[in-house]
Amino acid sequence: MNPLLAPREDVRTGSFRRDPFSRRIVVLSVSLSLFLFLVDALTPQRLVVSILQDVPIALTGLTLNRRFTLGMVLFGILSNVLAEAINAHAEGAVSPIAIANRIFAVLSFLLVGYLAMRIQDNALETGKVLSERLRADRDRKIRGLLEELSREGDPRELLARIATQFRTLFSARGIIFAAAHDNRWRAPILTDPPALAFWKEGETLPGALSLLMARTFSPRPVS
Repeated sequence: MNPLLAPREDVRTGSFRRDPFSRRIVVLSVSLSLFLFLVDALTPQRLVVSILQDVPIALTGLTLNRRFTLGMVLFGILSNVLAEAINAHAEGAVSPIAIANRIFAVLSFLLVGYLAMRIQDNALETGKVLSERLRADRDRKIRGLLEELSREGDPRELLARIATQFRTLFSARGIIFAAAHDNRWRAPILTDPPALAFWKEGETLPGALSLLMARTFSPRPVS
């Protein structure tokens, strides 16, 4: 799957435990939202700072988590109302202009939140389409491998065709068919491409295979 489209968490009930990027976005959004609330509560009514709550709400679209987006929208609305109450109490009067501006701010919260969730839904659908495409491609490669296995012919030619199918299936740079006897390598049966390096016949099996195009790591006995 494309890593850019790989799900960071479920779009509807997402968890941030496995994704550092989403956790950073959550911390940034919450911190910015709290900071804007404090600034809004400490400034006069005519300065409706809460309109900037659109920024942390928009950032939630990057987390692909609908519940977090909804939570930030609700927090934006509540902080907007609470900041107006604090401002009005401090000034001893309610400003109709400030009330109107805060109503428009709430509408903008709802709009930005809706757009953020639409982005999340589109990302989910795109990921599903890509996943289905990759699954279909993998199934096609497996069918090709099974077709090669079902054909008759010279065993070495059949093995060469199977090696090609394996390389395609696993997107491998190369493949080696080799056997071992009494914890020691036998000569490779087939290498594709032929330039692949391998352990010499009779060498002890390594603890971990490390096949490279031009050379290998020094083999070590299994402890």
